[in-house]
Amino acid sequence: MTNSDPISSGTVTTRTKCVRFSPYNLTATTLDAQVDIQGAVPAVNPATFTAYPTQAGAFFQWSYDQAFTPSRVRWAFNPSSTATAVSWGTTVGTTPWDFIAGTQEISPSGYRRINDGATAEAIPANSIESELKQSLWRTAFTIYSGGGNVDNSVYGYYADGFFDRRAIVRAVGLYGEANTAVSVNNNDVAYVGRLYFNPVATGGHYNASLFFPTAGYRNPTSGALNGAGLEGYYWSSSMTAGGTSGTALRNRRLYSTTTALLQRHWQKDTEWPSVPCGNHKRK
Repeated sequence: MTNSDPISSGTVTTRTKCVRFSPYNLTATTLDAQVDIQGAVPAVNPATFTAYPTQAGAFFQWSYDQAFTPSRVRWAFNPSSTATAVSWGTTVGTTPWDFIAGTQEISPSGYRRINDGATAEAIPANSIESELKQSLWRTAFTIYSGGGNVDNSVYGYYADGFFDRRAIVRAVGLYGEANTAVSVNNNDVAYVGRLYFNPVATGGHYNASLFFPTAGYRNPTSGALNGAGLEGYYWSSSMTAGGTSGTALRNRRLYSTTTALLQRHWQKDTEWPSVPCGNHKRK
């Protein structure tokens, strides 16, 4: 969606928070390793984007309290290993993103994490001043734990030139779903997912779309892979009303969680505030 598209949600009658997403998930040059801070020179292990929209990329924790084990900060966890994650840290930071981004931000230059509202404090439970909500949903909603409407999204297979050219099999890991994944057991694993699209026929970006693969998550206690092919979680840079965990997009809903999830980033150096078409060629 774009800021020029209509909206009606409570007291909000105008979109002001729509931003342009990258159509690719975040990964890293080397996985199961620490990732460079944004803009690090010289670059040792920089974050990069996947080559195709259906690919999982890497899992990341919302933040990690570096006072405990500094080497676990900004860790890129393997997307396909079914074993307990190496260097898993259970001490997740609870400081708002604005105060820790200097040591936690890993996005490529020109990008940052999308927000679900405030980033200097915990967000109100009924916040609608959210880049996630206003950018993805035709009818943005106020709650972050529960249902989002699906009138401008569909779930299924996505032909991006990678997923559609490989045998579709059961996803690996605990509760891995049948007939949802390709190229399993390696870092290129890709999945079915949910496609959000702009349904405003009179707008300038009618049918522009963005695909989110359902690559699962890593268990908050053990770090093991769960729900691959069934669920897809994506971090925001905002914290829940209680200030104890980050908020995340889960398929068609927003949730609070402390596990390790995927990342999708906003291209902050663009003046086109919209969701781009999810093709596999970078622009």
